[in-house]
Amino acid sequence: MLVLKPAPLAKIWGDKALLDYGCDDIDGMIGEACTVCADPKCSSLIVSLTPPITLAEYYRMHADQFGWTGPFPLTITIVSAREDLSLQVHPDREKAKELEGLEDGKEESWVFLRAGAPIVAGTKCRKEEIPMLIAENRWEEIYARMAIEDHDYVHVRPGTLHAISAGSLVYEIMQSNDVTYRFYDYDRTDSQGNKRQLHLSKALACLNTELAAEKTRFEEGRVYEAERYRISSRRIEGKTEIENPEEVFACITVLEGSFLWNGISVFKGYSVILFPKEKAGISGRAVLMTAYAKP
Repeated sequence: MLVLKPAPLAKIWGDKALLDYGCDDIDGMIGEACTVCADPKCSSLIVSLTPPITLAEYYRMHADQFGWTGPFPLTITIVSAREDLSLQVHPDREKAKELEGLEDGKEESWVFLRAGAPIVAGTKCRKEEIPMLIAENRWEEIYARMAIEDHDYVHVRPGTLHAISAGSLVYEIMQSNDVTYRFYDYDRTDSQGNKRQLHLSKALACLNTELAAEKTRFEEGRVYEAERYRISSRRIEGKTEIENPEEVFACITVLEGSFLWNGISVFKGYSVILFPKEKAGISGRAVLMTAYAKP
């Protein structure tokens, strides 16, 4: 088993709330705690090894231990939003190959640990109307919002216009393909007065105005299936065992509380990776989210 400490990722819309989710402090605001991430730019740190190394390094050397072929398939973060996030579109498999030469697109899901303002969850106009609305700066006539409550689960298929909104605290799981097309950013500027780059041409190429984010209640013990991953949560108290009966690795993230394994404290915001068919005895009180990649 590997114990992962999250890597903090600075975002202009972030805050300091993720210091309570295992992140070290950094200059600027923290938008994401990258708790299971093998991207070298923000890789989780394996603190159960001496000396610690990143998950990116470990997977490069020992990919055969994970029961998976190809690049590391998932990225899991805790997102804390002081402000609205930019509106984005992710490509599906076909568009990722056409636009970027990649083999896969990007599907993602959110579990709202704390709900904020209504999220962006699709469009409310026809696709052919969008260029005119952009030219006339009528952005609010393009995107549709959806009210959210604590413990809602939202599934975002590739091609869906989407954005997390201010006040939200979210468990986010996605395919690790790092392709995001920024559609709109509320004309915000950074500390140097520069607006963040938009990717309108590619975003519009991928946008499917027939799609909307799908919302349901998130309940402990229930399995939530997406096309490329599945998740479920459980609550533990006292001494117990966590087990991975599958042929592929499991990612287990601590959403509340903490537990102890082999003398190592696994705090809120940390994750562990259980290798295929692995078991581990733990003790503590925690809410755990388990995720599996699907081919």
